[in-house]
Amino acid sequence: MTEQTESARVECLENLVIHLGMGWETDEHVERAQKLIKDFWEDDTRPRPKFALWQSVSKPKGYSFDGVVVSRFYTMRGGLRYVIEHARVAGRLHIFNEDQLVPRPLA
Repeated sequence: MTEQTESARVECLENLVIHLGMGWETDEHVERAQKLIKDFWEDDTRPRPKFALWQSVSKPKGYSFDGVVVSRFYTMRGGLRYVIEHARVAGRLHIFNEDQLVPRPLA
């Protein structure tokens, strides 16, 4: 990622914070924020998340683990990880790679 790209990301986030905190003043502000968001994601080469927050998932191979996605994050090297809270044991959290998980229908 170039320094210019990183600067644009920071500007995007700063503008979003300002607009969300103060409200949208004009259509121009809305259009500018939409462009910043679009540019922010177009330059991002990280993998897109397959699972949404609060989605029910299961780890079927090895030891099984059924639960809900409570967080997701990127590692320092850009790998995507999911924090899953166990379906039956509140507070039991495990971190998994995306390829370890499959969607699980709600019971």
